[in-house]
Amino acid sequence: MDLNPQQEKAVQHKTGPLLLLAGAGTGKTHTLCCRVAKLIQSGVPAHKILMLTFTRKAAEEMKQRIDRLMDQDCPVLAGTFHSIAFNDLKNLGILNNLSGIFDDTSQAKFIRKELKKKCFEAISSYSPREFMRFFSLCTNTMEEEIKIIAAHFPSWLSHSELIHKLKANYCQHKNKLKAYDYDDILCTWSKALEGPNLSLAQQCEYILVDEYQDTSKLQIDILKKLCKQHDNIMAVGDDCQSIYSFRGALPEQISQFSLDFTGAQSLTLEENYRSTQQILDFANKSMLMAKGVIQKKLRSGLDSQGQDPDILFSSYHKTSEKEICKDVYLKRSQGIKFDQQAILYRSTLHCLRLEMELTRQGIPYKKFGSKKITDKSHIKKFAAALSFVFSSEVHQLALNQCLEIIPGLGPKTVEKILLEISNGKQLKDIKLPTKSHDAVHELISFQKMAINKNNLEELIDFTTPLIFNLKEDNRKKLKDIYTISEELRKAQNWDDFYTDIILNMEVDHTDHDELLTLSTIHSAKGKEWQSVHILAVNEGAIPLQSSQNIEEERRLLYVAITRAKKQLKLYVENSKELRESSRFLENLVTLKQSTHKTKHTQNTIVIEPKSNNDFQELTYVSEDRPGTALAQSDMDELTYIPFYD
Repeated sequence: MDLNPQQEKAVQHKTGPLLLLAGAGTGKTHTLCCRVAKLIQSGVPAHKILMLTFTRKAAEEMKQRIDRLMDQDCPVLAGTFHSIAFNDLKNLGILNNLSGIFDDTSQAKFIRKELKKKCFEAISSYSPREFMRFFSLCTNTMEEEIKIIAAHFPSWLSHSELIHKLKANYCQHKNKLKAYDYDDILCTWSKALEGPNLSLAQQCEYILVDEYQDTSKLQIDILKKLCKQHDNIMAVGDDCQSIYSFRGALPEQISQFSLDFTGAQSLTLEENYRSTQQILDFANKSMLMAKGVIQKKLRSGLDSQGQDPDILFSSYHKTSEKEICKDVYLKRSQGIKFDQQAILYRSTLHCLRLEMELTRQGIPYKKFGSKKITDKSHIKKFAAALSFVFSSEVHQLALNQCLEIIPGLGPKTVEKILLEISNGKQLKDIKLPTKSHDAVHELISFQKMAINKNNLEELIDFTTPLIFNLKEDNRKKLKDIYTISEELRKAQNWDDFYTDIILNMEVDHTDHDELLTLSTIHSAKGKEWQSVHILAVNEGAIPLQSSQNIEEERRLLYVAITRAKKQLKLYVENSKELRESSRFLENLVTLKQSTHKTKHTQNTIVIEPKSNNDFQELTYVSEDRPGTALAQSDMDELTYIPFYD
């Protein structure tokens, strides 16, 4: 086993609680696996060792590594909290009357149905997913409902009684179905661990926990019960990478480990085997002002030297996208394939125009944390409307998609209309149901209009009530619509726009040998790439405008920085919405307003426009329109991915 001195100490640890503070890229998985192998070699039966992770993939990877280290199949009990809990409950006979799992889709469907009731009208505008997050936080933090509302959903305070009633209805419905949601599995497991019968997990003599900083209060309570008889727990984590407070995980859990597990020892891993020292110096500097974490100074264990990270200041949003695409192609020509490069961002809102540019330039990519802009249902529907209005020849598919969103037109009616059109009849001459007559003729009135700001705004005003449920928060979706419209306005020619962008919506890159990665920072955690670009390092983006936890935003930037192995670039935008550079850059570089390259300790480059026209502000989306508002980040989409895989 090739281990550095600190890793060796962790592996050789005898008994009792141990906290292993493992910085990014310091070989924590290797250390964990070597620790398990050492225990087995010392005579501990493999089935008496429990390994808890947060994804099934991580559990499987660690088990495979252990098998390779031991050169044999080792029946270590490894899995996610939820999978181990489920197996324990099943073996104890507690799940005999369970009818099934009340999954995310079923939860959202039930809540959506409840919100349509008259009694819940006052809270009907909130997303079902937000209520699901609230229910989960109540369980995982073990806090009172009113405290959760005050801390995470302050705008709900005036509706707390209604929300309590909705939660009660939700629980009543689950009980009626005899079904569990995923949090119920952990709650039931916690109670079962207090019973007279020992579960399989309780019979284990050693417990190892990965990503301890991501555990909730409920999970820590479970861990205490699991190791009550022996205290042989080894927790591996990094409070600097604690970025899931929205689902009940806090960095303080690391510093409180010795309070939760009396007599705990601690070790720190700071030797990094991923990144160059230049990137690590940059990462260390980004956390100098961090609060609530244990400071670590990462140092590179690699021989190779790299270049300083670049901070690029854009004078116009579009310019940075072209610069990124140019750099992606350059890196590929230098031997860094697309799949070894990544573009990271705080929210999908910050990568919309980049997606358009990637599509235009034919760079294949995969996206994590949310759907591609071109895969979203509302974009396809709006693109169909654009095609109907601006195309010289209306395609039947676009017409079909347009008619499908018109109220009063069912599939059979749409089929009849398309048949009449194929027989030479004009849409305006076809007899339509009364309910759909005005909407269809208003859609026809848009045809052959000029592509300009006013016409596009009118088209958006017409289509949004048809595409969206107006009772829901559609700010993110509207932002997508505005982005597509703005790109069309710049192109000024539908056929060119269709060829460059819309047509590429149908191109499937899933079988491509190498795909560039686009990812939210949350979804990038635990991954690494040779070259990393971080978008929109601005106030309003990192940190997010709506964030109530600035320190977690700082840790998010740190997580993004430490994904890079050799090359790192950060982009500061200067657009209508994002004007100020992020406060987190203050320790990294002295910012100066300049139109030329500036010399600092860190590489800072101003992306200069090719012409004066590039200095024009993006005036298409007016300030008072809802689409200009920065919507919730993709963190909220990740919120609904529970701790299981």
